[in-house]
Amino acid sequence: MRRKLIWDEELMLQSRQLLETFKARAFDMVLIGGWAVYFLTRYHMSRVIDFLMRDRELWKMRSFIQASGGREKAPGIRKVGFELGDVGIDIYTETRSGLPVDVNEVFEKDLFVIEDGYKVLEPGRLLRLKLDAARGRDQSPKGLKDRCDILSICLKDISYVVSYKNLVLGTNDRAALEGLRSLVKNADIEFEYVLGEKVSPGRVKKFKERILSALE
Repeated sequence: MRRKLIWDEELMLQSRQLLETFKARAFDMVLIGGWAVYFLTRYHMSRVIDFLMRDRELWKMRSFIQASGGREKAPGIRKVGFELGDVGIDIYTETRSGLPVDVNEVFEKDLFVIEDGYKVLEPGRLLRLKLDAARGRDQSPKGLKDRCDILSICLKDISYVVSYKNLVLGTNDRAALEGLRSLVKNADIEFEYVLGEKVSPGRVKKFKERILSALE
């Protein structure tokens, strides 16, 4: 069974090509969002490129994108957005971020792993961001993609779930812990998307029990 795609494949390939260009130019960035999940789990490519970057490095990226024919979106306080061709680029810095992670801390404490030559946000924190993004998107394709991304991280390595638990308990954020529990309990078709095959109710139950046990 061919894995079901949520986004247009051609657009995702364009996004991947641009991401490779960023890597070749050695921009100092830490991937979050769909591409971070992809390099961590190999589940599903992304159409938008999301990453953390220091304020002092932002001008280099802005100059490159504009010189390549891209444009900057209307400025916001939660992120810096660009479009290059059909690919969206969302950048979060120390002063332009609405994320529940400290951008400066990520760089100063090396809170990332290296996958295929890319800096990818540490899995526990990546789960935190994906759960935050999934809120309010229940009935949309973005919500489905968020839930699949979250499950793919949990299924890839149970230690990622433990890392997430320790992270949110360290800030006494039990609502975030319950958020992951609820998502796992309610997941259904998401397992078919992530695994690329029909999944029996018995297997789904075992997957859920393993993840939920790690959250105890």
